[in-house]
Amino acid sequence: MDKIYVLKKGKYMYGPYTLEELKNNHPKLGDKIWYEGLKDWIPVEEFEHLATYEFATEHNEKVKKTFFKRIFGL
Repeated sequence: MDKIYVLKKGKYMYGPYTLEELKNNHPKLGDKIWYEGLKDWIPVEEFEHLATYEFATEHNEKVKKTFFKRIFGL
């Protein structure tokens, strides 16, 4: 599994990524992944190599942006 692809919002495909690159790109709940050997895209939360990974959610991202905007004006 050298090349992992990510499908966001059901239509935007990104990759290929290594497992480490995938983690660094912060996959979100609702994203799907595919790599050679899979018959179809699977939800990223079902990917066994990310079993202990804390996924970003849209809500978490909004909270972070609001916090930094309020505190730092970003």
